[in-house]
Order: sequence, then C-alpha cells, then structure tokens
Amino acid sequence: LSWAMISRALVFWPVAAAWRVVPRHQTEEFRWAVGEVVFFSDLGCSTLLEREGASPSGSASEDSIDVVFDMTDKGWWRTATCTAGTNDCWLQFDYKVAEEPQCLQIKQQIQCEDPDLQQYTLELQKDDGTVLSSWQGVGAGWSQLALRCPEAPAVINGTVKSCDGEEKSRVCQVECDAGYAHPTHTFSCHHGVWTKTACVPDGSQWRVVNLEQTTESWAVLDVHFYVDEACEQSISDLESIDGVAFSSPVFQTKYAGYSAANAFDNDENTGWASETPCEPEQCYLGVYFRQGPVTLRCVKIIQDAAHTRFGSPRVALQKLTHSGFETVKQLHGLRHDTPVRIHEEL
Repeated sequence: LSWAMISRALVFWPVAAAWRVVPRHQTEEFRWAVGEVVFFSDLGCSTLLEREGASPSGSASEDSIDVVFDMTDKGWWRTATCTAGTNDCWLQFDYKVAEEPQCLQIKQQIQCEDPDLQQYTLELQKDDGTVLSSWQGVGAGWSQLALRCPEAPAVINGTVKSCDGEEKSRVCQVECDAGYAHPTHTFSCHHGVWTKTACVPDGSQWRVVNLEQTTESWAVLDVHFYVDEACEQSISDLESIDGVAFSSPVFQTKYAGYSAANAFDNDENTGWASETPCEPEQCYLGVYFRQGPVTLRCVKIIQDAAHTRFGSPRVALQKLTHSGFETVKQLHGLRHDTPVRIHEEL
C-alpha cells in the first residue's frame, strides 16, 4: 500500500450513529430555518457529544448545511416547503460514536407572522426513524431540550420539597429559610430543563400589579421607586443599584422591544407591555434588588397618556415577604384621559 492509501485509511471513520431532528407544525405547509444545533452527552447540556469526524446532512435547501454545525452562531439553513405529517424536512448528524445524545441546543427562526403559529414540535429520531424523544411548543431563538428532567437542583437559602410531574415536565415545592422568600414557592422543569431559582431576602423584590380587567395589553413607560417621602431619592436605575427587572410575559414583536428593563431606564420613549390583555392581578413588573432588602416610601408610574386604552386606573404596589407578595398600597383613581403620574406617599 502507498502512504497516500494508508493515510486515507487512517482518517476513515465509519458512522456509528446518526441522529435526526424533524419539525412538526400545525399548518399544512411551512418552512423551517435553523441557525445551529449542538448535541450533548449529559442531561444538563454541559458536555459536548464527541464531534471528531461527525458531519451534518439535511433535506432540500439552497443554504450550506455547514452553518448548523460550525458552532459560530452565524447564518441560517432554510428548508424548502415542508408538508405537515411527513418527514420531508429534517437535519441529520452522523457521529463516529454510538453514544446517544441526552440534551441538545437549537436555534430556530420561525417564518410565520401569526404569533399563535410561532412554535414547532421537534422530534429527535434515530436514523431508522425511531423517535427517541419529542418536545412541543419550541419557539424562536435558542432552546435547550433534554430527554428528561435531571434530579432537581438545590435551592439557595431554601429546601426542595415534593416534586410532581412527567419525564420532561416537573414542578417542585420550595420552603425558604427564615428571613428569605420566593415569589411562588415552586419551580419547574420544562422540556427537561430546570428553571433557575433561589430564595431571596425578604423585601428585596418590589413590583406594581394591575388590578383591573383590560381589553388591550397593559403598557407602562416608566416606573420610579423612591426611598424617601419627598420622592427625590430614586432607586430605579438598574445599573447603579445592581437591580434586575422582572415581569409577567412580555408583548413580542420583531419591530420593537418591550422588556421589563425598559420601564426602569428613565426614558419615556421606551416602555414595557404585557403579552396579552390582563385579568386582575395577572400582569406585573418590578425590580429585584440584589444588594438586599429596601424600604420604599414613594412610587411614580408613568403610563401612555396618548394611548389611554393601554393604561390601567388601579394598580397595587407589592413587596415580597416570606409568605409571598403582599400589597403595601393600592393606587386608585388613575384616569385614562389625563397623563397618569402616580406620586403617592406609602
């Protein structure tokens, strides 16, 4: 044998296993766009499946298949039209090791304007078509998907109590230590991935909550929290106070952002909006003060006077305590036909 033939023989790796990702959608025809897929050998998506000699392939596309496997998070691979109920759209990954993946991360682009249709069911199949696992309601952007929920993680400043649920969806009860609190006293595993949670000091989270039924999304331009009764010492600048904004689900659009942080940036040209119209006490936004408990003396909420249908005439200021969020003060009589600037002593 020549050295060239020997070299070619040495680099030939037979395929030991092939894993295929197949999308499912509720419409008759759809297109699927993927930016990256990464497989892992553990449920926590921390150890890469051996990539040496591995290669991707896929169904018909005008894009290079390499973009989904190069770990650069640049570019998209887009399918031709997919037909519901078939396997005509797919991505396959040939590996030189027979180890089964336990977790994967995938970046998708949803090519559908209807927000109710911006989710896929994804199947992980073996090369013979056997379904290894599936996940429903996987949306746009990066998603982490595990074959099952690993053991529930420990909770900082608290204790994990009973856990219930299914293989990839579980809920656990949390009991916080004295002096610490948790908003819901539960945390969950979804798509095989646990949400990060911790018990935090009493009084370190404050929020404003809508108390009215709304016909539109609730929109808030700015919220100002003050620690003095003169309402001069604001602690709403997230960067200076080491704070983290949080809220109920946010209105999504590809043209603008409405994250909770926009309501704490001292800029009335930005704002937060709820994902949907609100039932009483359903919609909220607030701040987690990571430096520890604070005592508020005043609050100002700025809603959009030019578009009054997005406002609320009645809200509550709530503080997180050991038993959950408790109302400190209700703010009544907020009018839709004038600028809504609440300036109340607490």
